[in-house]
Amino acid sequence: MNRRKFVKEGSSLAVLAGLASIVPINVHAEPLHAKPFLQHYVLFWLKPDLSEEKIKEFTGFFKELGKIKSIKSLTYGRAAATASRDVVDNSFSYALSMTFVDPEKQSLYQKDPIHLKAIEKFSSFWDKVVVHDSMMGA
Repeated sequence: MNRRKFVKEGSSLAVLAGLASIVPINVHAEPLHAKPFLQHYVLFWLKPDLSEEKIKEFTGFFKELGKIKSIKSLTYGRAAATASRDVVDNSFSYALSMTFVDPEKQSLYQKDPIHLKAIEKFSSFWDKVVVHDSMMGA
């Protein structure tokens, strides 16, 4: 096969594969989820004197939480450097977003030994934590 043709076709396939992973959100139709679910959103302000190595180590907290069976989904990331506006607060270091099928599963998560041990291990990394829980689709 011609290398140029292979590279061109390979690039097209990579783009298509990337597009296949995008989940569409239709804001004008029925809810995306058949049932309401609990959204657990947590903001962390890490201590300002943490080294980049320690900050990287902190992500182990999220990896530990990911082992908990009652969690439906878990994502995390650093604050984005978006444009400054009056309504934007990106002063936090990390955000954690988890979903649970219902409040009972979130309650199990709160008492889970993995959760409690992770807090014990990593709480020295943060100065402040703020939690927002919402029933989505309700």
